[in-house]
Amino acid sequence: MLEDYFFSKNIRFVLWGAFAFIIAFLIFHAGVVVGSHQPMRGRMAFDTRVGPGGFASGIVGGFMPKEGYVESGHGAVGTIATVTLPTFTLTSRGGETEKIYAGTTTVVTGGSVPNATALSHGQFVIVIGDPNDSDDTGYLDARVIHILPAPPPAK
Repeated sequence: MLEDYFFSKNIRFVLWGAFAFIIAFLIFHAGVVVGSHQPMRGRMAFDTRVGPGGFASGIVGGFMPKEGYVESGHGAVGTIATVTLPTFTLTSRGGETEKIYAGTTTVVTGGSVPNATALSHGQFVIVIGDPNDSDDTGYLDARVIHILPAPPPAK
């Protein structure tokens, strides 16, 4: 009677299902363990190699630009090197430079004056804008510029 119970069709189905679930769980757990101990390096399907480290440099850092600079991107972070309004040059911590165009429609926040005249040499800023693809000047047309306090020194 006990043999009939353990070898019935329903019990075999439940046992095989539990066995498959345990195997799937062990495979998933092995992937989590391996993924948490190894940094994401190398080319991956979504990696487009933008910036110095590429997107595949870590789980959170993989989608964020390295050192505040995105090559040919839509924004930049850094210190103002030169100001000749309506343009200025921005230098990131890594030493990359970006030419920024601050037009009359550019919104400037974080400074004493809400326009581009508040920008000066040595200020730390975040710029969000559109790349100027209409000519070969390579300027980033700034839409928003936010002036920040000076960052701590790089280690």
